[in-house]
Amino acid sequence: MSNDLRGKRAVHNWSNLPSEVLRSVCSTPHSSSDPEICTPTAWLHQDFHYQRSIFETLRDAHDVQRIMRVCPQWHYALINIDFWQAACRKLDRLDIATRSLVNRDVKVEVVGSTTDNVDARLRRNFNHFHTLSQVCCIPCRINRPASKEGICNVKTTLATAPFGQVSVCKGHRNNSFCGVCLKDVSIASHGDHNQLAKVPESLFENEDFDTWPTVHTTCFHCRRDALLRIAALYSNPSVNLLDFIGGPTLDGKDYEARSTVDNFVDMAEGGVNDVITVVLERQWLRVNTNLGSLLDQAVASARYSRAEMEDYESEEEMLSDDEEESYDMLQSQEENGVRTLAITAWARARILDGNWITPADVWCMNTGQVPVDSAWDPSLLTPTVHPVPHSLQTSPSNNSSSSTSEMEDVMSTEPGPPTQHMIHYPPLDIHTTMPSYRFAQITANHFRTTFRDIIFEPMRTIVLRIMNEAQMAAQDPCVRLAKLDMDDVLILLRDEPTWHVDSGHGTRLMHAIPYVPVTTQNMAPMTRNLLESLWKEACAPLFQCQCSICDRAIQKQSQSHGIQVP
Repeated sequence: MSNDLRGKRAVHNWSNLPSEVLRSVCSTPHSSSDPEICTPTAWLHQDFHYQRSIFETLRDAHDVQRIMRVCPQWHYALINIDFWQAACRKLDRLDIATRSLVNRDVKVEVVGSTTDNVDARLRRNFNHFHTLSQVCCIPCRINRPASKEGICNVKTTLATAPFGQVSVCKGHRNNSFCGVCLKDVSIASHGDHNQLAKVPESLFENEDFDTWPTVHTTCFHCRRDALLRIAALYSNPSVNLLDFIGGPTLDGKDYEARSTVDNFVDMAEGGVNDVITVVLERQWLRVNTNLGSLLDQAVASARYSRAEMEDYESEEEMLSDDEEESYDMLQSQEENGVRTLAITAWARARILDGNWITPADVWCMNTGQVPVDSAWDPSLLTPTVHPVPHSLQTSPSNNSSSSTSEMEDVMSTEPGPPTQHMIHYPPLDIHTTMPSYRFAQITANHFRTTFRDIIFEPMRTIVLRIMNEAQMAAQDPCVRLAKLDMDDVLILLRDEPTWHVDSGHGTRLMHAIPYVPVTTQNMAPMTRNLLESLWKEACAPLFQCQCSICDRAIQKQSQSHGIQVP
């Protein structure tokens, strides 16, 4: 079999890359070429210059070793570059480990005659750096670079996030230093760094194995850095997640989001993805609903009610109590009820505006889970018509221009005077993604409940009207109802008498009258299923048994609910 390479393989053989190119790549600081590589905030203080320098050198050395493992040719091309000499000097500034290795007859590479000085004839290359990294405690060398601690006293190895398995001494265990930045809090908070004592350096056991799968302990700075980094990935011109959580200071205005962030950053509770999900949900609620104003009203009402019950002697006494019971605490007490009201109000506004798309359909659309056999095209706008246009206080703003012929075609299929109807296009907001599947389920449940409260009563009115017309014509109402499809139901929902209710002294309009779509051809699948289920529920009484036993059972059940049955 011939080993000749042809085509691109003959020209682009990575193993034959010139060694000068590899050395040039490895001599470039990696932090400037790759934005994903960054120094932990724990080492950015000006007093930690030497510690930061050693950390960055070890990080770059770890990356160079990954390049060397690509193929043997690359390994031999990078084994003697100048980078290793600088790395050996930083890891062993006083050559204590080097002299110890020579005295113990450890094999080291030398150049020149055996009578020369050891320092002069020592070859500090990759092999020497690899030996130093095995005999030096890496946390000790990073945290105390000017001392001789951590040299030739290695006991075991531990897993870290930036360097993998590193050598450690007897004094360093999993819970004694951060597994991400390798900062030893007990060392950094003494000596010349007392001014950093006010900075929270909390070490806690890691619970976020999605972000740090091999790390046992993390510090305050690394948890905050990870959160800010992931939040920046979710930020865009329309949704700025960094501003919502308060930026680097993490002092966001939303109480629940801020408390979730604080619990993770200060005490390592949960994971970064869990925190981001909660923050996205809170931001969605703040942007798309009136949660903020409802919370302010609920807190003001709670303070007013407490002021009436306590009977304060002066305004100063009431203000002092308000300071003890903070605004955030009152917000947390009113959160559950107010959140339900906000989501319900959002769903009600969508339904009344003719935007009959459930959040479950929006979630399936954005995650690519729409059924293949569905005819729903989310990019097409479905026109809607208001059944009682003279009841509108303001004219709706159409999002799309409609031609005269299109309006005449829609009006010709509707009962009533055509001049009383207008076409309205609801806003196309299907690309407003839901923060999570759980949140999509919650909003979808509120949408279904609100949709039923608005649409079910008019559907019962339609059924009663068909029953009365069938009795007057001596016909079976079930036969007439069975002939109706969902487009026929929408036509009846766009009829103004459907939205009148008998109040005993003449009819009146219902309070909530939505825009009704003109067709179900481009209706979202779950929304169509919801509409069909409500129509079946409204027609169900006609298909019940009419014997005397069932009639008495129905009357008894209705009377127990306070409903008068003739």
